[in-house]
Amino acid sequence: MDHNGNNSPEYWQETAASEVARVFFGHPYMMEALGSLLPSMIDLRKAQKVLDVGCGNGEWARRVAKAYPHLHVIGIDTSLHLIQEAVSRATSEKVDSLSFYQFGTAQALDFPSESFDVVHVHSLASFISTVMWSRILDEMIRLLKIGGWLNIVDYEHGTTSSAAFNKLAAMGMAGVRALGGSLAPSSPTRGAAARLYGFLVDAGLIDVSYTVHALDYGINSHPGTRAFLDDFVVDMQNFKPFILQLGLLDGETFDALLAQTKSDFYLPDSCGYAYLISAVGRKEP
Repeated sequence: MDHNGNNSPEYWQETAASEVARVFFGHPYMMEALGSLLPSMIDLRKAQKVLDVGCGNGEWARRVAKAYPHLHVIGIDTSLHLIQEAVSRATSEKVDSLSFYQFGTAQALDFPSESFDVVHVHSLASFISTVMWSRILDEMIRLLKIGGWLNIVDYEHGTTSSAAFNKLAAMGMAGVRALGGSLAPSSPTRGAAARLYGFLVDAGLIDVSYTVHALDYGINSHPGTRAFLDDFVVDMQNFKPFILQLGLLDGETFDALLAQTKSDFYLPDSCGYAYLISAVGRKEP
């Protein structure tokens, strides 16, 4: 049932690939690339409640709760495994005023209207189908208090000096398109990040703006890049069943490309980029 008591459509996509994606997009290296937890116009000093949709293992939610201990931060995700990990990490770090809940793929967000000062979501495109964008945006806006802010961050691949990685990325996008997850079928990207500004304007939000942030894959670009690439290669291995299930590559070819990617990424002259777009809008008084 949705919040109006009607039978709900399949709101969210929950697959092994989407779970891996949320862990990847919640990596601390991603958050550091953004420069701040939220856009500068969002003032959390007078806020009370923040919702993190698709919270993954809770990295962003924990950071916000630590920085603003007066807030009640709620993280939700369709993955029970990730919610359990988020709870475990928050407990071990003794973070207060933080709650995590699992929600079903076929349900709307089960909170009263106008409950939150801020709704945040990272990489929404990784766990909804393209036809659900308008419905999901409406649902998140419903949860905002009047004058509250919606912040959506999304990721798009650029290119790298590794031909092997570029091929794996192309196969991944072919899989996304096969599952109806691309807003730009003729593009090598999902196409969501570049459309976030328009989505928020069309949804009726005001004070809409966005910022673009580079994510550097060059091994010598930043002290934290090597650790990020270590985790990234592991995450790519976890995408193997998704690629094989769709018949995009055979296992031997995938393994060879991944091994070459790892070798290429650690060359002293390796380089590459992706980008993050952070779009924000306010619910009209």
